Amino acid sequence: MDLLFCCVSVVVIIGVFIYLRIVRPYQHIKAAKDTPAKHSHAVLISKATEVSPVGHASMSDMYISFEFPDGTRKNFRVNADVYNTILEGEEGILTYHELGDTRVFVSFQRER
Repeated sequence: MDLLFCCVSVVVIIGVFIYLRIVRPYQHIKAAKDTPAKHSHAVLISKATEVSPVGHASMSDMYISFEFPDGTRKNFRVNADVYNTILEGEEGILTYHELGDTRVFVSFQRER
């Protein structure tokens, strides 16, 4: 009976972990993408990476922060292509989706 309880406990813990780390964030992102896109003038004010260990390797999450004309700032998680092609201080039109605290970067069109 103890072995069965232990196995069930491990399965439940793994299930909760998968739900919280994968399913739930995906649901928030999908819901945000279903909202109308927002377009606004913005300036890229900072870039940051967050490295997490994964077994014997590591995984990097990349973030960019924009400031809007009213002084508000918003952070976006982006892929490496976006992260590497936008420079701090660049100004342009930011397109994104937003629902509550969930933001999804769509594009950034630099001003020439």
